[in-house]
Amino acid sequence: MLITSSLCIVNHKTFRASSTLSLFYHHSVIQTSYVYRVYVFLHLCYSSMHNSLISILLKQPSFLLLSTRLFSTQQDVYLANLNITALSRAGNIAAACQLFDKISQKDIVTYNSMLTAYWQNGFLQHSKSLFNSMPIKNIVSWNSIITACIQNDNINDAFSYFKAMPDRNVASYNAMMSGFVKMGRVEEAQKVFEEIPRPNVVSYTVMIDGYMKMEGGSGIKRARALFDAMPSRNEVSWTVMISGLVENGLYEEAWEVFVRMPQKNVVAFTAMITGFCKQGKIDEAWNLFQQIRCKDRACWNIMITGNLMLKFKSKNIIFHSFNISKFNLYFVSIKKKFNL
Repeated sequence: MLITSSLCIVNHKTFRASSTLSLFYHHSVIQTSYVYRVYVFLHLCYSSMHNSLISILLKQPSFLLLSTRLFSTQQDVYLANLNITALSRAGNIAAACQLFDKISQKDIVTYNSMLTAYWQNGFLQHSKSLFNSMPIKNIVSWNSIITACIQNDNINDAFSYFKAMPDRNVASYNAMMSGFVKMGRVEEAQKVFEEIPRPNVVSYTVMIDGYMKMEGGSGIKRARALFDAMPSRNEVSWTVMISGLVENGLYEEAWEVFVRMPQKNVVAFTAMITGFCKQGKIDEAWNLFQQIRCKDRACWNIMITGNLMLKFKSKNIIFHSFNISKFNLYFVSIKKKFNL
């Protein structure tokens, strides 16, 4: 029997997922395995990003019953692990926990999925309890519990887990560094950085960000030196450097770095526009703003604020109608004279 008969709760026209269901029908004909068809359906939902469809499916008792029928093979456990993650992302932590308890042959991915599901939904203590009870742990387990503590500003516990790790990878070090930087403990972050056998671009970027945030600009020289010493840089590295210089009032230095940046993103543009606005250089800011192909809400906001605060020459502000798909913002054309 096709699984689609068990999924009568789904109206694919309502969710505009006809392409996903068509592919699902095709796989159902080829394969006869019940569990395989469930897996294919979920996989297609994920790959086609029909989030509204899968989030509603996961809240339906009939679907939960269908997805938890059997967990006796590796393929079944793999499907269950996928479901735990999906339930967690849908905010249905109770169903994820129920599903976890029903799996008789849990593997390390099962435990890690539930571990992450707990803390991502605000249940840090549950994550800690599960971590302590896990029969086996891998580096993903340790990194997850460290990240959980950092996300909840529990930096000391995070460091305790970090020190107890039998093995670490660069992600472990980067997570711990990020936690220290987040809490303003830059010197401790530096000690962790110095212990990394092979730091990557993220390691360097986190440390540069930390130096830039030190009080009184005391870390600027170290940030510059580290930036110059980087074996390779990505867009985030350049942007963090530019933003840090702007935040510390070093606008000329920020501009020099911006000019050197090979591929400029909207965040880098916005940081530099902010610097120009702070200096009262609204014309320069406007020229940069016009160069941005895909403008986001942040760059529009800073440009509008700059115009208002710096008394734009014409004292007229025109908001042209525009659409930013990610934020679904729509501005109606307005023209208003400000007596600034």
